[in-house]
Amino acid sequence: MGVVGMFFKLVMGKGVVINGLNSVDVEKLYIYVCEYAANIEGNPGSFDITNPTLCELLKKHDIYLDSFNKTNVAKTKRHVNYILFEQYVKSKASRNDKAHHLLRHLRNSIAHGLIKKIKTKNIEYYELADKNEKRGTMMGTIKVQVFYSLIENLINSNKTRVKRFSF
Repeated sequence: MGVVGMFFKLVMGKGVVINGLNSVDVEKLYIYVCEYAANIEGNPGSFDITNPTLCELLKKHDIYLDSFNKTNVAKTKRHVNYILFEQYVKSKASRNDKAHHLLRHLRNSIAHGLIKKIKTKNIEYYELADKNEKRGTMMGTIKVQVFYSLIENLINSNKTRVKRFSF
């Protein structure tokens, strides 16, 4: 059993809370990281940020997605849920796939331990971050249940996917 497996077993068995995450959070986040490695990472260019179902979700839950820059950071105060992320990658295949970029940043936030759960007015949120060696590349705050719906819709925006993903 690898380090991740041992950690997962420890957390699941003892209800340990890390960064505010409980065993249910850890299990769902682990499912996503595995899905990313198996079916998302190698498929840039296949996802559609303009997918109608995804756009409905963004509107319904006031999810603001945009580039990570100073101007947009100021705009986040007007939204309940937001994620700002760097959207540039050198690869030609992934250059225009903003959904794939966002999925990558979300995976990094989870895998690098840059996600935490907070509670405000009895509502649970995830605070998300990603960074490279020099600076932040993603930041966000999103209601926990909305986060999982967002991931499902981003994954299911894959134009070549046959089987729908759900938690």
